[in-house]
Amino acid sequence: MNDHSKPLLHQLVQTVSSGTKFGELWRGTGELELHPSIFEEHTALAPKEILGAYIIPVGFRIEGTRLLHDYVKDGVPVVEEQGDAQPPRSTAPQMAD
Repeated sequence: MNDHSKPLLHQLVQTVSSGTKFGELWRGTGELELHPSIFEEHTALAPKEILGAYIIPVGFRIEGTRLLHDYVKDGVPVVEEQGDAQPPRSTAPQMAD
């Protein structure tokens, strides 16, 4: 029986990043092979059809983390800054030159 009086998740944190840049998008054919495992059930997620494959290089700097919610406390959302991390910008990332 599952005990729901204690949270399975203690904290919800957000990674704060900056300097996001994207490289050139490449498209090609794709294939995926999921090997069976006695420990995992991932083969149930196998796709029925592969329509294509894409790769795009992405680079960014991790500035720190921000605590969004502490589930161990009384359930009231808590927002605390850790380190010098700044809130993420709401503007779209700029493409690389």
